[in-house]
Amino acid sequence: MAISLFARLHRRFGPREDAVSRRDLLKATLLASSGLLLSRMPAFGDSPARSNGIKVAVIGAGFSGLACAYELMMAGYDVRVLEARDR
Repeated sequence: MAISLFARLHRRFGPREDAVSRRDLLKATLLASSGLLLSRMPAFGDSPARSNGIKVAVIGAGFSGLACAYELMMAGYDVRVLEARDR
């Protein structure tokens, strides 16, 4: 009995049972980063520094932009986050 090309390729290069999927990796990254951000919230002990009057614009509200804005705010800067999308 002849096996189709698709079946042979799937058997050879198909998904592995023991491999971590991209979705699982993204979920774990999101959980870890949100845990780190929450552990540094003012309610957990840190308080933002007094404003030093320097204004900073952070372009992009992704993970890096929000983390950067948070760290700058905690250091005492007046921070504005600018995002192109409306969501």
